Amino acid sequence: MTTSLAVAERDVRTDAGLRIVVSASRAPQIAVAVVVGSGSRADTADTAGLAHLVEHCTYRSDLSEDSRAHSTTLTAAGALFGASTYPDTTEFFLTARPDNLAGVLAAEARRLKTLSVRVEMLDLERNAIEEERAARAGARAADDLWVQHLRRHGAPGDVWHDGYGDAAGLSSLDLEDIVLFHREHYRADNIVVAIEAPSPDEALALARDAFEGIPGADAAASAVRVEQSVPTVVTAPFGPGVAASVAARVCAVADPDGYAAHLIVRAMLAPLGVSSAVGRHGPLSTGSPDLALAVAVQPDPRSALYQLRGALDSIAGAGDGAATDAARTRAGIDFALGLDAPVTRVRTRARTAKLYDRPDLFDRLAEALARCPRERIRSAARELNEVLP
Repeated sequence: MTTSLAVAERDVRTDAGLRIVVSASRAPQIAVAVVVGSGSRADTADTAGLAHLVEHCTYRSDLSEDSRAHSTTLTAAGALFGASTYPDTTEFFLTARPDNLAGVLAAEARRLKTLSVRVEMLDLERNAIEEERAARAGARAADDLWVQHLRRHGAPGDVWHDGYGDAAGLSSLDLEDIVLFHREHYRADNIVVAIEAPSPDEALALARDAFEGIPGADAAASAVRVEQSVPTVVTAPFGPGVAASVAARVCAVADPDGYAAHLIVRAMLAPLGVSSAVGRHGPLSTGSPDLALAVAVQPDPRSALYQLRGALDSIAGAGDGAATDAARTRAGIDFALGLDAPVTRVRTRARTAKLYDRPDLFDRLAEALARCPRERIRSAARELNEVLP
């Protein structure tokens, strides 16, 4: 079954609810992204860092027939891979040679179907996260200003919750916590798989076969405690870069404290893992260090200008309500897919498909944009038209 928002040439949903989106590759390689629609905001007050720890443990799980860890299996297949835990998603991504597609899809499917982690492996991953936390703290100052800014504007704690977890929370987690979280959240109807491959039809057939048998919602509910859901924030699919300075100008009049601009720029940078730097230097302005960082990480500023112009025009030309929300989503997809990196594209497709499927999400980015007068958005689009060659 194809949903109303198609983000790729092949866009299907299996009987168990797993969504698979496949596009033709424009490079002699494959790219795969698996997005689970749960992240650090699924942590409870006494399980801080649980989603992040589960992400780590999926690389240690002894699932293959020869008992090799998942990361070893991917390395043997010649894959370059990584993973990130965001507030609303946990994302696994990789690139590999086309002839290894069947192998890497089978490996990714195994991490979703079950989780088998030994106590010593859990301790190793807990230590690895502590090392990540130490390295992050050593690389840049804590984002106290950002947290204070969000608190001052009444943002709920789950918005600025640190998904890395803390020492106390991580030390309290055990194997039962890991397995229960995996069963509850790593289920077919909560997962999107995005693929770029030279032959989309072949890739779709391989994916259908590999991901068959992942438990659905019924199986998870029968084995796991059910907790009340909380409002969450969309990790927007907008790309980073030049767009940030325009966002600051658009929001300047309606939002003098820069709160909306903070949210927009933070969302733009989130996929690159540098969003925690945003807000450290106080309110945003076109000359702030935060925006300099945003521009620096944009691989193609000229392309970004063209993409952003189309995005702003799309939003400005939409009607009210649902039409405006749809335009924002569509603009975000178009903008992010303009980045010429296969892994970026598959992650964007999978994340967008997952978040768009969640009507319960509290879209704080859309709320921020809604606070900006429509004429200001149109004005920003006109300004971009004037500076484009």
